[in-house]
Amino acid sequence: MSASKELFSCDLSRITLPSVLQLLEAETVSGWVQVTPEGRIGLLSGRIVAAEMASFRGVTALLELFIVGGDHLRFVEDTTLSGPAIGDVVGLIMEGCRLADEWGRLEEVYLAPPALEGEVDPDIAKVLKGVGTGAFLKQLVLQTGVARANVTDGLAELMASGQIWEGDAPEGMRPDGTLPDYFESIDAGRDLMRAKDYAAAQAAFEAALRARPDDRIAKQNLRRATELNQAGGTAFQQWFKRT
Repeated sequence: MSASKELFSCDLSRITLPSVLQLLEAETVSGWVQVTPEGRIGLLSGRIVAAEMASFRGVTALLELFIVGGDHLRFVEDTTLSGPAIGDVVGLIMEGCRLADEWGRLEEVYLAPPALEGEVDPDIAKVLKGVGTGAFLKQLVLQTGVARANVTDGLAELMASGQIWEGDAPEGMRPDGTLPDYFESIDAGRDLMRAKDYAAAQAAFEAALRARPDDRIAKQNLRRATELNQAGGTAFQQWFKRT
């Protein structure tokens, strides 16, 4: 009989990683939980003995998988796994879920330049070094390659103590640090005009004009969207007065 055999697979939008790990612990099976596209978790008789994600290994990799998640999961039986447990299954699940929730709160924070006092964790120092005049935490962590699991609590504590704080992101900037390009903004604005969402269309054409300040098409579209947006506001005010 082969040492490796796929026992099941599932969509992680329907069945969660914690549920799968608890089931496998209860069934005391051995093998690899492969999380697509991020990494895998090794179990020996239901106990977690290994985890891999990118360059991370062990507990850090496991917690990182909880934070990053994945699209699909498959469990492949493997009777050749060995080694001690890296932690209690329930305890690791609880910690992973906690960190995932905390990181979800932090990742879209746009950091202002920090005012740090004293020494900080080396991984956090790497992240904060890239802040410059301001940057999204998600962007900073991806750039430095540090594990989210290793910096989430420290960053939360620095925010709570007021040593780092949320700033104002440049208008239109996304959490990955990019701004919509000209053509993306023009297309979005035209779609919004067709949907008669003139306020959002105005914002889209303003973004296009920031990308190309002298562009005639962006100026024409912005002028029309602004006129319709203002006309809508005037019509609403007139209706409100009548009622």
